[in-house]
Amino acid sequence: MFTYSIFFMDAQRDFILKQLNQCNNIGLDRIYFATNMSIPNNKDIQCFLEPRIIVPLTGEKKISFMHDEHDFKHSLVPGEVVFVRTQTWTLPEWTSCHEMLSAVFFKDYIRLLYINFDHEKQVGVPPKPDCIYNVKYPQDNILSSILYIVKKSAEIRARNEELMKLYIKSLMLYLADSVNKIPSNISISKSFVLWNKISQYVNENYLNTLSRSAVAREFGIQSGYLSTICKRYSGKGFKEYINNLKLEHSCNLLINTNYTLDEICNVCGYNYTSYYSRIFKNTYGVTPNQYRIVALSEKYNPGRSGNIKDV
Repeated sequence: MFTYSIFFMDAQRDFILKQLNQCNNIGLDRIYFATNMSIPNNKDIQCFLEPRIIVPLTGEKKISFMHDEHDFKHSLVPGEVVFVRTQTWTLPEWTSCHEMLSAVFFKDYIRLLYINFDHEKQVGVPPKPDCIYNVKYPQDNILSSILYIVKKSAEIRARNEELMKLYIKSLMLYLADSVNKIPSNISISKSFVLWNKISQYVNENYLNTLSRSAVAREFGIQSGYLSTICKRYSGKGFKEYINNLKLEHSCNLLINTNYTLDEICNVCGYNYTSYYSRIFKNTYGVTPNQYRIVALSEKYNPGRSGNIKDV
């Protein structure tokens, strides 16, 4: 069972700020860009809907991803980072001791996660974050502007390595500055802390079979309370929240793989293709195949809008 503690915001802030400062003090020797191509049919992959940065602080972080259109397996060391584009897979290995910091860039806020993985104690089991901290984008929009440049640059294969290092360094420095400027002595509600941990767990495991009761047991709460806080902080019921994650992932598979609908259903955890097609059309107004045709037309002919009526 997952256990959690309630911290004052300033205690979490100080801890995360320490990790950010350590990251910035290490320096930056190499940047890798994970691209959203050729998603493998592997139940252990992680595929997040938001862009993120993975930064090793100590030890070796072993991870696989697509880099410049090739499957790439690498042991990240301090001084190296991976920038993971939107809807892009990674396959981390939990086989060596290391500390790492990850920044996940949601639409309205940034989630910072710190993990201290002890291989001898956890023996290959994917760990839960030791600390999670959310920060809103600063009002001056500088951080948002740098992130936009990095995301756009990541789409270009012939990119300037030294310029990208400057962008990533600036991104991490402004992120540390944003955390540092948050007022002290602000407490956070128990339910909000809990939902942060639940949403992180769900985002990492939604491709597996996740029932409301199983997730509730994982966090030692009642199923009804899980539904309550899910609705409060996401605006959706628990089943709808899971389905939205799966459907968005399936959209990525439709565009970036040659998987059949049956294969996509298997990867996304749906038992029946007919059920998947029905909820897809109810959500997006088109069938998965119609979505694929129009989306691929736009992908390979930028600026040319597809018309679903012509499909």
